[in-house]
Amino acid sequence: MDRQWFAIRTQPRKEQIARKHYEQQDFIVYLPLILSFRRHARRVDRVPRPLFPGYVLLHLSTDQRQWNTIWSTIGAIGPVCFGEYYPAVPDWVIEGLRMREDESGLISFGTQGSAFKPGDRVSLVLENMEYI
Repeated sequence: MDRQWFAIRTQPRKEQIARKHYEQQDFIVYLPLILSFRRHARRVDRVPRPLFPGYVLLHLSTDQRQWNTIWSTIGAIGPVCFGEYYPAVPDWVIEGLRMREDESGLISFGTQGSAFKPGDRVSLVLENMEYI
């Protein structure tokens, strides 16, 4: 089957709800999570949070691209689109994220020995990308 990844916008802080409802419809859903600090009532906890707040990713076959169903799922706003064009997320992006997951499924960017420090400016260069 010809499957591609698509970014789906969710309602604010409803990523888990949208994921649950997409899974109930037999969609393959990916919600990359990272550990984040949460400060509340003089306590600091580390809690899992979405890497991309407000988005989940769906791995859709050609026959699953029924956008009306995807738009109307509980917790979701709808797929990222530009008019009638629904851009796919390249497989290598998802593979790169999954390679960084630890045994508990959380993504780690490894700060030890990293060439980057918080606040550093970075740029991403994409080569050989073709949009139709």
